[in-house]
Order: sequence, then structure tokens, then C-alpha cells
Amino acid sequence: MHKRFKNLLSGLVKPEWIDRNGHMNVVCYMRIFDKGTNQMLKLIGLSDKSVNKDRYTIVASRINIIHRKELLCDEPWQLDGGLLTVNSRYLTLVHRLSSKNTVRAYCYIRGVVFCTSHRVSRVLDNYVLDKAKQFVVAGLKDPFEISR
Repeated sequence: MHKRFKNLLSGLVKPEWIDRNGHMNVVCYMRIFDKGTNQMLKLIGLSDKSVNKDRYTIVASRINIIHRKELLCDEPWQLDGGLLTVNSRYLTLVHRLSSKNTVRAYCYIRGVVFCTSHRVSRVLDNYVLDKAKQFVVAGLKDPFEISR
């Protein structure tokens, strides 16, 4: 059975996150999605420690954010996630940002495997690959995959 990343992060929308339009600024959405991505990567074996030791990580090559409903000051939020595509060269992550049982935004991130010492692409270790496969969300389509 596949599992999702439940409650990766949660909090309240801070007043300093509000833009001139009266809702949470897009930069703050991205900050939440970025922190959530780091949590997901840790759970599959790519922590700061392993990145420093093994000299590889996942770097974003594409990002797609879909806003459904705005987040306002002092609203509670929760971030959940999962993986849509897992292979040796890249992953596609999905985040769902919710508040009060309503989805506020989705974020899809295509992350490629990257060697930090040689600055080139590489492949995931089998341990990380196997662990990542446990978090694939069945039934969701990867928006970055080209239809044939």
C-alpha cells in the first residue's frame, strides 16, 4: 500500500505574508512548498547530512502552482504531499496546501537528480529509489509527462 506525506508542515498565515491584495503573497506559497519539499526528501533518505556525504540531491527543473482559493491573515494551513513519478533520474512531487478542509493550492515540482560536486545529473541510489516508490500516489497524473 502506498502512503502519502501527511501533515508535512502546518501553521498560521502571518501578517507579514500578506500582500497589497489582502491575501498571502505568492512568494510565501513557494516558501511553504520549498520547505515541504525538503521534508519529503528527508523522509526518502535525502537529508542535508546525506547530501553532504553522498554529494547528490534533487533540484527543481519545473514548478507549477495552481491556486484554488486565497489564504488570508491568521488562517491555519496544512501541507500534505506525495510523489507522482519516481525513477532513477527524476521525481515529480505534488503538494496540497489546505485550510479549513478546503484545498487552497497545489504545487507540482519536477526534481532532477543532481551531483553537487561535479554539477551534473546523476541517478538515485537504489535505497532512496525504493523508499521513494512507497510514496507514489496512485491515480494522479503527472502534469509534466507528455501524453503519447
